Amino acid sequence: MKKRKMLAVLALSAFVALGGCIEKSGSVGSQSDTGEVTGKVIAEVNNQKITLDMLNQRAKQLSMMYGEYYVQPEGKLEVLDDMVNDALLMQEVKKRGLENNPELSAQIRDYQVQMEQQMKQYRDHLLKSKLVEMTVPPAREIDDVEAEKYYNDNKKSFTEKTKVWARHILVKTKEDADNILAELKKGGDFTKLAAEKSLDEPTAKDGGNLGALEEGMMYPEMDKVIFSMAIGETAVIPLKSGFYKGFYSVIRVDKKVEGTLKPFAEIKDQVKERISQEEIRKSYQAFVEQLREKYKVVTYPDKIAASIADFTHPPMTGGKVDAGGVPNDDVHRDMSAVEKKND
Repeated sequence: MKKRKMLAVLALSAFVALGGCIEKSGSVGSQSDTGEVTGKVIAEVNNQKITLDMLNQRAKQLSMMYGEYYVQPEGKLEVLDDMVNDALLMQEVKKRGLENNPELSAQIRDYQVQMEQQMKQYRDHLLKSKLVEMTVPPAREIDDVEAEKYYNDNKKSFTEKTKVWARHILVKTKEDADNILAELKKGGDFTKLAAEKSLDEPTAKDGGNLGALEEGMMYPEMDKVIFSMAIGETAVIPLKSGFYKGFYSVIRVDKKVEGTLKPFAEIKDQVKERISQEEIRKSYQAFVEQLREKYKVVTYPDKIAASIADFTHPPMTGGKVDAGGVPNDDVHRDMSAVEKKND
């Protein structure tokens, strides 16, 4: 009950902030065109009337957010109690002249501008959605035969990506990387060396742990090597792109799970949904292209480029950066750990 009460208070406070609680005339909720409160009065706060219709409206709003409790008798009593509190608070606001506070008035104006912008965006969204609904054909029924053919033609997209769990130690020079590799060959602990010497602070704190990786999550040159490595193998990768360009990464693969094709029977509905969405997307794109031909469109990409600062990704898993890659002979790979494991 206390939880419900707190939710009600929060929700009703938000309602007050949106300006839907107290009208200038002093009534809680809406009024008639003449300015008089209409309907069955169920409470009065200094002659400020609260009607049954107002209570039902508020209770309905709360029930949509928090469940049917607020349209039940006990719940409505709680809502009424909070409406009375709201009225008391707003009357005290008026008495203290807070409505004329310059700082608060400025904040309210800013908030009103934001709300107007949001309402315009919401209105535009509804209108555009209706236009698309009227123009783009709805999804059609996809049978199993068509779905299976699509599945067979696109097996790669239904194959779970290979995952690799790896650790790394980021260093400034090749000499540093070779020294670490030498220490590892002597039996050094990779996680301790990472914590002590890696320049990649976020991963160093966790023994160089990069977590579960999929292709495309790392710099291209790292991707190329990591997914060709065996479990237990260590490699030194010179970084050729991104924030750490010129640095070296000593990488070790701890675990690897090869990608597998999901059986058609398990994902049949997903396949059908994808076919439908692709068809809808193509229809939508065709419609937009027609509009581009119908109306004049001019873009100025040079002005956009001039406004964007040069940005690179400091994290090692910062996403795709410069294309490229490193020739295999640039990468020093140590298979000794793998060989020991296989012995």
